[in-house]
Amino acid sequence: MERRDGARRAGISAHRKRVLKNLERPRDPDGRFIAIRKKRPKKKKEPPTKKRLADGGAIVHIPPSTAAIMYDGASLEDWDDEELLRGRRRSKNGKFSGRAPRIVPAALHHELTRRRFQRSYALMADSLVDAAMMLRAVVNDEEASYAYRIRAAEVMFERVVGRPREHISLDVAADGTAPAWQVALAQGIVGSLDQLKEVEKRAESDEPDDDDVVDGELVEERLYRAGG
Repeated sequence: MERRDGARRAGISAHRKRVLKNLERPRDPDGRFIAIRKKRPKKKKEPPTKKRLADGGAIVHIPPSTAAIMYDGASLEDWDDEELLRGRRRSKNGKFSGRAPRIVPAALHHELTRRRFQRSYALMADSLVDAAMMLRAVVNDEEASYAYRIRAAEVMFERVVGRPREHISLDVAADGTAPAWQVALAQGIVGSLDQLKEVEKRAESDEPDDDDVVDGELVEERLYRAGG
C-alpha cells in the first residue's frame, strides 16, 4: 500500500507540473496554445576553400598533408591503392569519412600508376616461360595449320635471332644518272649550314637548270634559316 501511495503521489506531482507549465504557455485570443520554436545554434561558417581574383585566378587553401606531398615531397610508401585512388587517408577506424578533397596532388596518380606498371611487369616476367613454351608447342603441333606454326616460328626467330636487315634500292637510269624527282628530293634534304647556303644561292639565281625541271610553274618563295 505504501508503494502504491508513493507512486500515486509522484504521478499527481508530475501532473501538476504539466498543468502549471501549460498555464505559463502563451495563448491566442481563442485560447489555443501558441507554439514556440526553439532557435537552433547557428553553425560556424567554414572559411572559403578558394578566393577568386580579378584576373580569373584563385587562391586555394590546402591542408598541411596535401602541401607536404606537393611541396616537401612527403613519402607515399605507407599509402595503399585505395587511398591513392581516393586522394586521402583512411580514418582511425579504417573507413573514409568526411568530404572528398577538392585538390588531389599529381604525385598520388604517379605513384598509383608506378605501382600498377610494376605489378604488370612482374606478372609478365613470371609468364615469360609459359609464353615461350606455348610458342614451342604451336611449332611442334603437327595438327595445327602451317600458317600458325610458321607465324609462331617467326615470332621466336625475331625475339631470339632478330629481324633481318632490310635493303632499299633506288632505280638508276642506264647512263648511271638518277631520275629528276630523286635528284630534287636529295637536294631538298639539308643536313648542314653550308648546304643551306648553297640551296639559298640556287634559289636566288635567275637561270634555273632546265634539266632539273620536270613540270611545274615558277612561284616566289623565301627560305628561312633554322631558328631564324
